[in-house]
Parts: sequence; structure tokens; C-alpha cells
Amino acid sequence: MASNEQANDLQQISETVAWYFNGMYRSDGDLLRKAFFDNAMITGHTDGRFTEMDLDTFVEFAASQDSAQAAGEPFDMRIVALDVTGNAATVKVADHYIGRDFIDYLALLKKDGQWRIYNKLWHSGPLP
Repeated sequence: MASNEQANDLQQISETVAWYFNGMYRSDGDLLRKAFFDNAMITGHTDGRFTEMDLDTFVEFAASQDSAQAAGEPFDMRIVALDVTGNAATVKVADHYIGRDFIDYLALLKKDGQWRIYNKLWHSGPLP
């Protein structure tokens, strides 16, 4: 049985991932900033092209996209796997965003009692 602290951690991690999902779905930079540490890095591959961004660049990109919510597109984002060890966690998510399917690996850390995303790695495109 999970302790109260473990249950609270899982709740906070889920809330952080929800901020991330809703920030992407709504093209809401404020929600995305809430989900990430200020010095987070966002790195990945789209169709074999490597991209690396700091948080400001990522938030500007995401906020500039047409909102999937405003366009009436279905919300298609879900947690695939979650692993927590102490104050570190990884969350694998699958999401449909800007017309593409993504697999994201979110690395979260708990600092000052709050869980935030420290690093996002993604893959979009055909699998090798």
C-alpha cells in the first residue's frame, strides 16, 4: 500500500503532466511554464531531424501553434508509463500534436516539495 507521501507525489506528478498536456493542447505558454523548471531542455527527433531547445524557445514555439482545443480536435494525450524513485521520476507519454504522433519521455524532479519537468526527450516519425 502506498504511503500518503507516495500518493501525494503521484498526484503532483499527474498534475504536472496535466499542465504539460493542456499547455500543448491549448497552445498555452503559461501552463507549459508551470510544468517545467526554468532551465529545462527540450530535445528530440522528428523524422530523423535532431532538435534542441531551451524552455523559452519551446514555449514560444508551442504558444505560436494553432490551438488544437480551439480547432475542436480531440484531446489525444496519455500517460503510457510512470516510474518514481525518491525525488526523481520518468513519465512516458504518447500524444498527437500538430498533426503528428509523438512519444515523449519526461524526466521530473521534486524540488522544494514540487514536481516539475527537468527534461523532455521526444521522438516523432517512423520508428527505426
